[in-house]
Amino acid sequence: MKSILLVDIVFSWGHMIRPPYQSGGGQALPYPPPTTLIGALAAPYLRLREPVETIYHVKKAYSPAVKLLDIVSYAAMGYPRPCVTEIIDINKYYSYAYLRTRYKMDERFWSAAIGTGKIYSPSNAVIAYIVEQEYGEELAKAAWGITRIGSKEGLVSVRSVKLVKQLTVTEEQKTISTIFPTPLNIVEPRENYRIIYFWKIMREAYTSYMPKKYEEYLDKYVVPEFTSRVYGGTMKVKPLEDAAVVETPYSPLILPKEKLDIR
Repeated sequence: MKSILLVDIVFSWGHMIRPPYQSGGGQALPYPPPTTLIGALAAPYLRLREPVETIYHVKKAYSPAVKLLDIVSYAAMGYPRPCVTEIIDINKYYSYAYLRTRYKMDERFWSAAIGTGKIYSPSNAVIAYIVEQEYGEELAKAAWGITRIGSKEGLVSVRSVKLVKQLTVTEEQKTISTIFPTPLNIVEPRENYRIIYFWKIMREAYTSYMPKKYEEYLDKYVVPEFTSRVYGGTMKVKPLEDAAVVETPYSPLILPKEKLDIR
């Protein structure tokens, strides 16, 4: 049985989460991927249970967040208000370790200024987790300990936590509005949307291992985009046959049926 855990948060300024396989500079994802959101919940949940920073499996290092993949099957975050924007910030990076030997003697090359994409978020945000019902109470308590989304600078404060044990699920195939990012393969996008790539919810998303066919580890999502580079609010989509719609006090959550064990 599944429950839904709803966490209402406020960012201190926003977040800085890189698209898959992008370097330290460049753009930022306008919405955190499900893997990042599961990691944000894993930090407080595992802190008192297994306080380790790395676990190993078949000689590969993984984030301990993989331990939550058996009890959290899905996650999505939406902004109720359309006021979230992408900005470029100038950061100073220490580059000495990456220099060729002939440049290391000149301190002018020891650091570099790089334009870095960040997401400025004056709006509150709502995170929806689909969790195993038997772990719902424990995860709800842990959710109050979420302190950041993504990088350590993406500080958040939790305003409320709600655990809904009895899900209201429909399979209607009519156009609906939602604030939550949704996998592209289960909906037909209609209005106010943008298509981006997220990591799949899988163990390999929590390691630094670089696969040869990286596209196999990515999924296309549609996310609400109010206007060019302004995110938040709702988008209109039409659920397809493989989609389930879970009603929440904030907005419908559209997700693959398999995440609710519906076949």
